[in-house]
Amino acid sequence: LVNALNREKRVVVTNGPFIDFTIDGAPIGSTVTRRGPGPVSLTISVRAAAWVDVDRIELIANGIRVSERPVPPAQSPRRFAATIPYAITRDTWFVVIASGSRSMAPVVSSRSRDATPFAFTNPIWVNVR
Repeated sequence: LVNALNREKRVVVTNGPFIDFTIDGAPIGSTVTRRGPGPVSLTISVRAAAWVDVDRIELIANGIRVSERPVPPAQSPRRFAATIPYAITRDTWFVVIASGSRSMAPVVSSRSRDATPFAFTNPIWVNVR
């Protein structure tokens, strides 16, 4: 676990949804080096328990939301899966956010009745050389 956090930076922070995210096959925390500008493939999947609402996926590039995808209601664990092409013109870092708007009560403690599902990834960096 210490290696995954310190060296590999493969971290997803969540209170319900679980995000799997790769760029050209490289996992969260990686640095991808490209020779010149061009497209990369961002593969995102989100899973969650039946009682965890996931209704939105956001893709952040260099701190700016570049894509927002709605997620239809579902009871199956797999809530979202997509491969998104993105044209890289300069060094760029990417983060994925998954969120829901329905309260997680009564599963969460009574003090947290306003808690809604939320998860985000550590970045994947893409360097253009």
